[in-house]
Amino acid sequence: MKLKFLLFAAMALVLSSCASKAPIEFAYSPVPAEYKVPCDKIGTLEKVEYTATDIEGEVAEKSAYVYLPYNYTPSKKYEIIYIMHGAQANNTFYLGTQDDPKEMKHMFDHMIASGDIPPVILVMPTIFVDDKPRGMGYVDHFQKELGETLIPLVEGKYSTYAKSTADKDLIASRDHRYFTGFSMGGATTWSVFVQNMRYFRTFMPCSGHYMSLTVESGRPTSEDMASALAAAVFSQGMNPGDFFVFSMTGTGDMAAANLGPQIDAMKANPVFNFGLDLKENNLFYHCIDGGEHNAEYFANYLHSMLPYILQLDILEHNIRGALHTLSLWRTPFSN
Repeated sequence: MKLKFLLFAAMALVLSSCASKAPIEFAYSPVPAEYKVPCDKIGTLEKVEYTATDIEGEVAEKSAYVYLPYNYTPSKKYEIIYIMHGAQANNTFYLGTQDDPKEMKHMFDHMIASGDIPPVILVMPTIFVDDKPRGMGYVDHFQKELGETLIPLVEGKYSTYAKSTADKDLIASRDHRYFTGFSMGGATTWSVFVQNMRYFRTFMPCSGHYMSLTVESGRPTSEDMASALAAAVFSQGMNPGDFFVFSMTGTGDMAAANLGPQIDAMKANPVFNFGLDLKENNLFYHCIDGGEHNAEYFANYLHSMLPYILQLDILEHNIRGALHTLSLWRTPFSN
């Protein structure tokens, strides 16, 4: 009887909050210590290889690592997240390999096993080519490779919401495809927003601003960046309700000096609607006090963002929160 009462009370709280349209509050959640060690339910990392054209027009051998959740089965459809590394890293920097997994891989295993997020597929590509000089030019060069080669390769092999690798089916499944990255990976995420929105609905650029814009006056202003990003929405045939951007950095991160003003300029642009309601808003930003420019904080950002981004809907998210507050149980997503 007490259990039923608490359940009804929780649902009443949720319905009440929905009726009043109270804004959704963001709660920063660093990765707990128990999520940094191996999990009993272990996902798998596989390497996929392909050829692409490098920035000099030469054919190059490339690879990406794909994370498959525990109990992955081709008979089920999975959300898919593409994660881009920074300028000095590579495609094993965050999750590692199957034989040498890193803390972020353990974090995803635990988040899925604990029901923090549903089972997802993760893709760790690289914008660079081995033994070639690195530079910002690869950020934009990668965009063609992403849409024409990498997405069809990965989603032709693994089970996602794309019915096939035909372009129309990849576009039709964009609501279930996400792009994120840190540092230069964050800058890459903004470029995906500008050039590949047809394949992605949700973007999570961390500790990196939009760096690909050039203007006649020299260095673009934050307002220039916001205007270019807004124009890119319409030039790709989209509308303000067709995307969501969730961006994070920290006050101790050098990237905040450029990313923060860019976000402020975006908030002043009518195309962008700031807030955390995935149905009403399309932009959210949070700057963590003391957050630094390193992989540990990127893991903290993903751990904090993904439960919001991957919620099946806001009502379910609020029900889960109410139940958790009442010290009941947390029902894991089936995996």
